[in-house]
Amino acid sequence: MNIPVNRYCQILLSLLLVLPGLAGCTRKDNDPDKPEPFPIEVGFTVKDAEGNNLLGEETALTVTFMKHTYDISGSGQPRLSVDYDTNHNPVAVVFGPLGAKDRYDKEPLTLRLTDGTMAEVTIENLYYEENGVPVFQRHIWYEGTDYNGKGDIPIVKPVSNDKEEAE
Repeated sequence: MNIPVNRYCQILLSLLLVLPGLAGCTRKDNDPDKPEPFPIEVGFTVKDAEGNNLLGEETALTVTFMKHTYDISGSGQPRLSVDYDTNHNPVAVVFGPLGAKDRYDKEPLTLRLTDGTMAEVTIENLYYEENGVPVFQRHIWYEGTDYNGKGDIPIVKPVSNDKEEAE
């Protein structure tokens, strides 16, 4: 079979133009413009009704999440840790990070202090794609309020009144 040289060159040139285009195609998963999900961390402040910080070096607390209990001394991830201000005073407790691509459907997280004070938050972490565009819905609910992006969750303890106790 004799292919004219001119026709042979046209076929070769066409292949050379098409192949780089095909090789450049990638799956959407590798799209650099596609945002990555971010891990969830839940922060708590512990205050009395007057707004005084009750966290101290002696404060003992635990978090229960997905049938596991975590305390301050734990290591690994997720873990319960204390955030300090510039003077090394404890200002908040943080639990996390929780898996960036994990899915939680109204999963409760319970913070307990040794005196029995507790707070339960609900974590919703829904990840889905809408029309090929990733949409992340992450919400942390506490007492009916969505704390998503609003800062630490305040755990308020009542102020003891010495006069009432003496009576």
